[in-house]
Parts: sequence; C-alpha cells; structure tokens
Amino acid sequence: LYLDLHGPRHPSYALALQNQGTSLAFAGYPAQGVPLLEKAVAIEKAAAAGRQAASSDALENLAEALFLAGRPAQALGAARQAQDAAQRFLADSFDHLGEQQRIAYLGK
Repeated sequence: LYLDLHGPRHPSYALALQNQGTSLAFAGYPAQGVPLLEKAVAIEKAAAAGRQAASSDALENLAEALFLAGRPAQALGAARQAQDAAQRFLADSFDHLGEQQRIAYLGK
C-alpha cells in the first residue's frame, strides 16, 4: 500500500519496511528482516539528503535484527550509527537552547 501511494523512495515506505523487518526479526526470522531494515535505512539516508543520515529507530532496529541473525560485528556498527544519529538529532533539536537549558531538559 505505501509503495503504491508514495513510491519506493518515500520515508513512509521506509517506515513500512522498518515495521515489517522488525516484526520478522522479533518473530524469530531475523535473517528475513535484515534486508528490509537495510533497505529502510538506505531510503531514509537518501531522503535526508545531508540533514540526518537515518533515524536512530531504524538503525537500532537494524542493529537488533543483525544481532539476532548472528552478525554481532555488523550489529555493533549499526548500533554505533544509531547512537550517532540520536546525538545529531538532539544537537539539532536543542541547538537554540543555552547549555544550562539543555542540561536541565536532558536531566544531566
């Protein structure tokens, strides 16, 4: 449905792939979920066009699926990318705040 509505490069299609891939991974079929998650991450990276590489959610789900598929080294790489994406998102989101405001908001 999302493919028909939005086309193969739209973030909504990436989200649908991410949901399906994550569901497969957690239902005991991580090897089948990984390619869908990899495609979702690639679509998000292309759609972001230099802003944010991919959502940390997509990368976290990919990391978990890779780990469940017995690919721990690749899982670690995806997990690190997810952490970097989350940090970039937070930096962009709170860039307008002063240091004290950021610390208060993040609870550190």
